[in-house]
Amino acid sequence: MEAVEVATIPDREIKVFNPPKNAGPVAELPEGAYKLSANEIKQLYQSQVERRQNLENKPLETQKMRDVKDTEKLKKYPKTTIRIRMPDHTIVQAIFQSKERGKKKTKNKKQREHDL
Repeated sequence: MEAVEVATIPDREIKVFNPPKNAGPVAELPEGAYKLSANEIKQLYQSQVERRQNLENKPLETQKMRDVKDTEKLKKYPKTTIRIRMPDHTIVQAIFQSKERGKKKTKNKKQREHDL
């Protein structure tokens, strides 16, 4: 796939990957692939029950313990890559700092909220 750098936003690497021109169509899965058998449903249910029991039985953590775990994760994974596949099989990729959380309010929005 051919990569094209699209934007130069600080701390971002936004790229668009175009599918090769000589690539054939991607095979679509048949409807039967999305239907689960009774056995598969039982296995999924059992794994959910086990996961819930493990969460209920694990010891409680203090805020400090959770913060230490979070900082360790941020050190291990400082950047996050997000890829979005479009219907025409073009892929858009962006790299973010892992510590970013959703949308940040702009000064204008803060000012409008303050005026209300």
